[in-house]
Amino acid sequence: KSLFQLNGDQDDAKKNKIDVTTNSLEAPLISDGGPTTSDVDAGNKQPNSVTPELTPKRPSAVASHSDDLVVVKQLLASESTDDIEELTHEAIQKAAKAVGSTCEDRFELVFNPDICQKFVRFCDSENDAVKADQVLVCDACDFLVTKQIPAFVKDCLSLCVTPQDGRALTEILHQRGINVRYLNRVIESLDEKPSVLYLKRIAATEVLVRSAKHIFKQYLQEVDPMLLSVGVAHFLNCLLTDCSGLNPLAGVDEQVLKLNRNKKGKKKPKNLRESPEEMAWINDTPSTLWALLTKEAKEYYHYNITAPDIDTFCTQFEVTRVQILRSFCSVVGIQLLLRDYPLTPPNGAKHHTKPVFQTDDIISLYPVVKHLHPHATDAYHYFTTGQARISSGHLQEGFELINESLTLLTGVYGPLHPDIGACNRLLARLSYVMGEHQAALLFQHRATMISERVHGVDNPNTTTEYIHFALYCFACGHISIALQLLYRARYIALLCHGEAHPEMTQIDTNIGLMLQLVGELDLALTFLQNALTLTRSFYGENNLKEAFTCHLISRAYTYQGDFRSALDYEKRRFSIYKERLGPDSDYTRDSDECLRHLTQQAVTRARRMAELASSGVNGNVKSSGDTNQNTGKHSTKAQPETDPNVAGSNVTFKSMLPNPLASYGVGIPVPTVASILETLNRVNGILVIQLRLVVFGVSSSCQ
Repeated sequence: KSLFQLNGDQDDAKKNKIDVTTNSLEAPLISDGGPTTSDVDAGNKQPNSVTPELTPKRPSAVASHSDDLVVVKQLLASESTDDIEELTHEAIQKAAKAVGSTCEDRFELVFNPDICQKFVRFCDSENDAVKADQVLVCDACDFLVTKQIPAFVKDCLSLCVTPQDGRALTEILHQRGINVRYLNRVIESLDEKPSVLYLKRIAATEVLVRSAKHIFKQYLQEVDPMLLSVGVAHFLNCLLTDCSGLNPLAGVDEQVLKLNRNKKGKKKPKNLRESPEEMAWINDTPSTLWALLTKEAKEYYHYNITAPDIDTFCTQFEVTRVQILRSFCSVVGIQLLLRDYPLTPPNGAKHHTKPVFQTDDIISLYPVVKHLHPHATDAYHYFTTGQARISSGHLQEGFELINESLTLLTGVYGPLHPDIGACNRLLARLSYVMGEHQAALLFQHRATMISERVHGVDNPNTTTEYIHFALYCFACGHISIALQLLYRARYIALLCHGEAHPEMTQIDTNIGLMLQLVGELDLALTFLQNALTLTRSFYGENNLKEAFTCHLISRAYTYQGDFRSALDYEKRRFSIYKERLGPDSDYTRDSDECLRHLTQQAVTRARRMAELASSGVNGNVKSSGDTNQNTGKHSTKAQPETDPNVAGSNVTFKSMLPNPLASYGVGIPVPTVASILETLNRVNGILVIQLRLVVFGVSSSCQ
């Protein structure tokens, strides 16, 4: 695990306790932190797995606990130094023996990876050691199944961790000591839990992709090096399409013959395989490959893929072929030509009529190397010290220490490294909290560029960087750029995990809030409604986050002039707060006050409209205004006048499209930059608190 990689706003807030105070009720809709980058994969060390033999578990340790208590009491009662050292040594020996340590005087656990393999035989003189190793391995397996996996599922249910794709899921499992071969246990634990269906989809897709990787490794051994791109394209066609009559050598036979035509006096190249037995891979079909995939998943991961083909699998788990293609290419190291691949059959057809992947689409195969991530000791020391200063409230000192750590990291690693991106991200966060929005924008720009080049443009970590970057751009007045960044983040999120994911809730809420400021209220309501639907699916009904989203939708309807719909959503918010927090809560009282205010506005507007109708003005208003004939809503599309240098100022819509009722005293509330920015901060996990310090009768306010 990288020690510097802090991928999310809430992870930063939890670990560092910066100025960022997360509201317990209207906190960020999801925890957008991502896992640290690690390419170490402990799940595929062997081509096939063997079911371990069951061995007796370790007996109860009640007696050993009582002996330990006796030793501790003797140690406390003794006054002699020699007695204390002797008793301490005895206690360490008993504890080391109890946990199965290989050394008598210290804790050193070593697991034998071959202890359960049937094809490995040990000497008769090692029977005692073999039995001890079996007990130790079975204890570790029992701990993973009964403790670690349920704890991981519990964290997923509470949305403490939200893996975005298969690689992120693998890294989170490795951080908890769970091997990837336990994916079947994870999937079984997620059954009948509708709030984590997205995680079950990611886990099942990861089983499919890893099984395909195992088969692909053996498949490439049979492909002639001269036909490598042909073989890769044929494998992708069999994996992701259901095209009948595939002929991978169509159009390449003559080229191969020209390249390998023997001249007189020269031997035939040894690497040219022309016999049908040596080129059996050309006879593979989607059905035969799928049968191998299901068999591999059953034998290696003990998971039964019930889908008969790729189409049924995608329908069953609501996953797209593009997601499978992206995961598979990143796992095995395939670089494809940048173009649109029609993976879904056109015109509603069940099968493809021609191959989707051609030979020219395979650019290269790059090695996927497993490696460790060493860190710079001095830079790590400055970083941890800066975190401690930030936790104690000394933001400026923490900023300087983190900046010093960034300088050391740049000198050691160069300009591009995940830890350097994490430092820039944290510096951007600190700068934003301290009110230096331009500096925050600069640091976050660097962090985003580093993430694009280190992790990739389609990596979930890059999505998180785009969300942060959009917030800082909005704070600096670059609203159109912020929206473009959020749209890009949403596109990558759809590519990684699809629509049904907790991260989409945060992205859609940010987009909906920013669209209100540019007057696109109908589109803003579309995104906010989608965020509300996702919130209910992940957090359940009558959740506090649902109440917060209902309040945002109510405000959007208020800006649109639809007070009836605004009242409906505000009533929903009030009922949730009253049920969950009680009638005396501040949130319940605030919602009640909003209800009274909306009711008063609706009554005043209706009365004024009636007066205008009776006086004969309403006809002129309808003919000159932009009115929706179906709903009776007045269009409020406008361009706000904002000062790019004063992003937090109380700037309102002054260049609204002509409101025909404004001149008659029937106005509609309009959003402000300050109110939208405050709400965005709360959505992204930042709550700015105004503090007033009084010293010797002189008061000063600060944030």
